[in-house]
Amino acid sequence: MADQLVEQGGRVFFSAEQGRQGRQLWTLPVAVLTDFTAPDPRCPADVVLDSPAAEGAVATYAPSQSAEAVQLSYSQVSGSRFVVGTTAAEVTARDLSGNSAR
Repeated sequence: MADQLVEQGGRVFFSAEQGRQGRQLWTLPVAVLTDFTAPDPRCPADVVLDSPAAEGAVATYAPSQSAEAVQLSYSQVSGSRFVVGTTAAEVTARDLSGNSAR
């Protein structure tokens, strides 16, 4: 269980019981507690390919863009083989505060 939170110098300090290690001091940047806005990734335009073979085609596309520092992950990375038909590829953006958006 955590003790009270104390803010000082742009950081939040608290202590918590860590089992065998006893009580430990922890710190969080204030931004983690105040940023609740999800990032806004900008995905590239749809990609349409002709498939020369029945097993599909390899699709390459530019990475998504975002106005802030985010970690981007893709359900289908650029250079993946896509089967014939429509395949959706999702981009997930996660910022330093843990907020995420698709």
